[in-house]
Amino acid sequence: MADDQTSDTGVVARLVDAVNRGSVGETISLVSPRYQDHDPVGGLGNALFRRLAEDNLGRCDLHITAEHLSQAGECVTARLFVEGYVRLRMTAPGTGHGQAIPFHMTGRTVSIFRVHGGRVLERWGPVGLRWSAPRLDWVRG
Repeated sequence: MADDQTSDTGVVARLVDAVNRGSVGETISLVSPRYQDHDPVGGLGNALFRRLAEDNLGRCDLHITAEHLSQAGECVTARLFVEGYVRLRMTAPGTGHGQAIPFHMTGRTVSIFRVHGGRVLERWGPVGLRWSAPRLDWVRG
């Protein structure tokens, strides 16, 4: 991790640390309101960090290890190891109500973060993690 907490690598390191500590305010402060997520396989899309922060940090046991961070211009390449549980609220269409379902996440991934003005503006790369969820017997086809 970077020693200089104001560098772009320092911003990404602080974001990882804020998610690990469950610090909603700090996570939101490190992500630009114009944040864009470019995950080629979908996932949480543009809501990745904001959804984690606003909806899930208090209900997850997630640990992210930044195994390597390197910077080129405004971009930081991060090799991350992620393990733990995150509870995502699954809502019925049009209702806004739903139940928090725990998903286990584990694995390594590489992401590229674009940092501007001390905040994460964009992220490229798949989440690239193995997800597993409990069996949803209450869902009928």
